Amino acid sequence: MCGRREQDDGAWRGVRLRDADRRDEAAVVRMLAAAERWAHASTGAPAGPGDFQSLAYALPEGATADQKRLLVVCDGDEVVGVVDAVVDWPEPGTVAIGVFLVDPVLHRRGIGSAALEVGCRAARRAGARRIRASCPAGWAEGEGFLRRSGFRRLDPAPVVMNRVVHPHEDERRIDPWLLEI
Repeated sequence: MCGRREQDDGAWRGVRLRDADRRDEAAVVRMLAAAERWAHASTGAPAGPGDFQSLAYALPEGATADQKRLLVVCDGDEVVGVVDAVVDWPEPGTVAIGVFLVDPVLHRRGIGSAALEVGCRAARRAGARRIRASCPAGWAEGEGFLRRSGFRRLDPAPVVMNRVVHPHEDERRIDPWLLEI
């Protein structure tokens, strides 16, 4: 998928990524709450108000705070998605995506594909050659999106996501997927 639809202006279909900030918290929390199937597949529990901060600060083992990126997906001025990324993890040249969600009411409109395209172009410019995505095992929507986007499922690994499992959540299997960019 990445690289097939280039545009000179850096945007694709009006979708862009930018660093998240505190002003985005309400929109991201609303979107996470609306993504009930993802939350259930990921944790066995609904998303909650603290999930924005969890996304902002959670790091996989071995990563440092300067590698962390919390991005929002914007369609115009509207926040329509969120991306939790760690640069150069688990190895240099790889961007690990712990969460990549688009508001469920906007699914199947090309926003996720556009955000992935914009993100891949930015990652390539920064020297990345691979995107490693974490997807809850059995979450059909996520697995389908990754497959259609050119990712391949890897053998499960012990550390594959950028989040802490809280006491009220179930431990869920998260499968790693890889895209060469």
